[in-house]
Amino acid sequence: MTKKAEYIDTSRLRSIVRACIASQGAHGATCDDVEQMEGMLHQTASARIRELFLRGAIHNSNRHRDTRSGRPAIVWVAARVH
Repeated sequence: MTKKAEYIDTSRLRSIVRACIASQGAHGATCDDVEQMEGMLHQTASARIRELFLRGAIHNSNRHRDTRSGRPAIVWVAARVH
């Protein structure tokens, strides 16, 4: 017997990630920050960040911060809602 694939509500996850980034204001958030604040796996957070970026909902601040592992990561900030 095979297991049925679980449905993942990516729209809901995008909303959570965008709200998390927006809550940080101009300080922004790295993918690592989102992972820690929302308890997400890296693969989930990074995929939703990419989708939000492609939709124009967040943008690259042109700043970097070190992650928990000491690697530099893009700081993302929420785009203004008109």
